[in-house]
Amino acid sequence: MLIDVPDATVMSFQVQFRAGNRYVLNKDIYETAHIMEHMAFGANEKFRSEHNYEQEFTKNGAYHNAYTSDYSMVYEAICADFESDRILELQRLAITTPRFNADELEAEKGNVRSELTGYLNNHNHVMWPRIQQALGEDILTYNQSLKTIANIELKDIKNHHKRTHTLKNMRFVVAGKMTWTKSGY
Repeated sequence: MLIDVPDATVMSFQVQFRAGNRYVLNKDIYETAHIMEHMAFGANEKFRSEHNYEQEFTKNGAYHNAYTSDYSMVYEAICADFESDRILELQRLAITTPRFNADELEAEKGNVRSELTGYLNNHNHVMWPRIQQALGEDILTYNQSLKTIANIELKDIKNHHKRTHTLKNMRFVVAGKMTWTKSGY
């Protein structure tokens, strides 16, 4: 979806894939999608490290993030209008040519473990997965999810990306001033 905002001075991009936790191959590696999302802005075809990529992405104030739900993995970015071609290309690199590596995997396993452990102190976070299970949904609670993190290997991350990050499985929204550029919008 393209949303033209003629007077906008910023561009907003959101790219979504059906790649959330429900699309992981089995429950033993349930947090694969979540960990892959945490690795989303790491090394890629052009940048050897997360730090190098981040430095280039944010040098003129651009912002990016990613999040995972039961069904979706979403990448988002916001930048100044004049930066849109550069930022869109950096988003493309992160999404289509990640170089998942073992060091990033171990670091992000720790970050996801910490995030999920923090949710255990929030009654809403604890309650909703239990309600979903009671309604017959095939998901794990945070306590159950935490136990799967140790099982996840680099091959699981790479396989999940290959299976889910396809053109047919992608949806996107671009909002801002739509003008013809080398990117085509």
